[in-house]
Amino acid sequence: MVRCAVFGCKADNQAKNFDKNVKFFRFPNKVSNSSVLKVWIEKCQRTDFFNSDNARICSGHFKNSSYERNLKYELLGKPVPKNCRKLKLNAVPTLNLPACEGTIMVQKSESTEEMEKRNRALLVEEIIKEHEKIQTNK
Repeated sequence: MVRCAVFGCKADNQAKNFDKNVKFFRFPNKVSNSSVLKVWIEKCQRTDFFNSDNARICSGHFKNSSYERNLKYELLGKPVPKNCRKLKLNAVPTLNLPACEGTIMVQKSESTEEMEKRNRALLVEEIIKEHEKIQTNK
């Protein structure tokens, strides 16, 4: 059974509660993405120990801007099914999180803004590369 690691979230994949529009995401890699992993763990607001290697966070905690573009669906003019979306490398959960103290929240929102800036820069870079590939293949 998969259950969302965010404190207070009831999302799981049990048959009676299962919503096929909810996707569960693995925590970021400890080695290659440790700074994002740290933010994910903080956002869960868990006081008990949990193993981030096995834990998941559901799609209910991510903004639409946290997902990679799906050019296949965009070109077809169709909406991307929620269970087919893929998170950007530096995406962090920001929605439907447990309430926390104001000072902690300020620090977290600043780190989230920095990650969103990096995500936008990576997206622009990716689009430019795709455009250059198309231009060289003509």
